[in-house]
Amino acid sequence: MRDDHSLAAVVARDSSLPGLSSALDAELIARHLGVQKNAVQLDYIRYKPQTNCLARFVVQNPDIRYVYTKTFAEPSLVKLENAASKTSIGCQEPLKIQPDCLLYRFPTDAKMKSLSKLIRNNSWLAERFVLFDTAPTMDVLAYKPERRCVLKVRSAEATYVLKLFASRGFDDAYNAARFSKDLSVRVPKLQKKSRRHRALLYEYIEGPTLRDEVVAGRGVPGCAVAGKVLADLHSSSVNKAPSVVPAAANHSLLAWLLPEAAQDVQFIVASANAAIYKTIRTRVPLHGDFYDKQLVLTEDESAVVVDMDDSGIGDHRIDLATFIAHLEGVDPDSSGPCVEAFLSTYTAYSSNSLVALSSYVALATLQLAHHGFRRGLPQWAAHTSAAIQRAKHWLEQEGDHW
Repeated sequence: MRDDHSLAAVVARDSSLPGLSSALDAELIARHLGVQKNAVQLDYIRYKPQTNCLARFVVQNPDIRYVYTKTFAEPSLVKLENAASKTSIGCQEPLKIQPDCLLYRFPTDAKMKSLSKLIRNNSWLAERFVLFDTAPTMDVLAYKPERRCVLKVRSAEATYVLKLFASRGFDDAYNAARFSKDLSVRVPKLQKKSRRHRALLYEYIEGPTLRDEVVAGRGVPGCAVAGKVLADLHSSSVNKAPSVVPAAANHSLLAWLLPEAAQDVQFIVASANAAIYKTIRTRVPLHGDFYDKQLVLTEDESAVVVDMDDSGIGDHRIDLATFIAHLEGVDPDSSGPCVEAFLSTYTAYSSNSLVALSSYVALATLQLAHHGFRRGLPQWAAHTSAAIQRAKHWLEQEGDHW
């Protein structure tokens, strides 16, 4: 790839975000934290060109696990000033590392105020949910700043998964939990909720994920299980639920990151949507974000489906396509047997048609195409370009594949 595909080149191209360079600078952050420069690693970028950027960093330090930065375009810098002036009881004040860039130190989070209370005083959890005789210990399983934090919560009595949400995510997740309890598949049971603190507590499911098996080269049997589980999910009888539609393809971001690919992206999206439009769409229960990390394999050769926060009603091919696109993203060169095992088992237990599935896979692949950039990988441009080419290949298979 040419050197204009570097992260520095993207920063230089976005003159509307003067704080972008600081927001993505691990060495600058290390200096402000007083740690070795190689102790801070960029691992997540949420970027809207010429508008805003949020970045998460992992810190190799016993006292600091995560920090995140945020910056806004010049017309919106008043948002940054407002954020810098806000503090909450028990929270650390955000640090202005440059005039146009803020640094937040975990567990301080601008949009999840309960997170800091919980981490700094875990007896608060025992009081709030009344499920523990003693204050539990907590491990962070996943953290998306200003959106969601997932924690494994353990005490002598039990182990649970606790999810904390920003305001926009809680209601959707709670409604999805109520919807998913009626599905014909096993999902983690919701134990408690706190609307005030935007928190949901679920049972913890022990076991490896299907992703663990895929990465270890043992994914084919698990993918066959996934096909059966998804067929059962899609055949469930449920009440009214929100509609799920194919995710957008991030046209503007992909065009900004790889300008020379913009025409291919537009062609893929237009052609895939045209093919999908000609087909009859189903209305079945969906997971909404179904991929190999969302299945915990059990000893009885079945699986528990987790993270149902995006579930609802929609076309069955959305789930199928998302699963396939993620499998190819893990290992494009050896995913074929896993995909075949998944689809052959699904069709053995479901009468749903696979017509135009290739077009759905093309769109799902584009939706994931920027993930190399989002994870801050040095070779993100090669990852993105390869994903766009895979999407184009799927589109070319339409009518010939299934």
